[in-house]
Amino acid sequence: MFTKDSLASKSTVFVYFNSDCDYCQSEATKIQQRIADFKHMQLIFVSFERKEGIKKFAKEYKLDNQENVIFLEDVKGEFSKLFDVNSIPYIVVYDVNQGLLKKFKGATKVDAILELIK
Repeated sequence: MFTKDSLASKSTVFVYFNSDCDYCQSEATKIQQRIADFKHMQLIFVSFERKEGIKKFAKEYKLDNQENVIFLEDVKGEFSKLFDVNSIPYIVVYDVNQGLLKKFKGATKVDAILELIK
């Protein structure tokens, strides 16, 4: 179970993804290449896929061993309902006080995410 209380006291970026999605794969690659720029925030990858597929994706994109990266399984689709997800990837960025900064639909430049959280 992951709840609001599970969040770290830092800015948070939620990435709703599917391992078969080309844009999601590209997004994961770009984030991994710039992972040092994300050290001051929490990255939470969420997918409706099963745990095995999520683990494979995390390992393939070398995000499985990052301290500030969490992968969550959402087989009931609760995240997509709560955040009104209508595209993949779907990125939601919150500041350190859990205030919504922006929602990104589809492919997103890493610089656009990082620009929100300086």
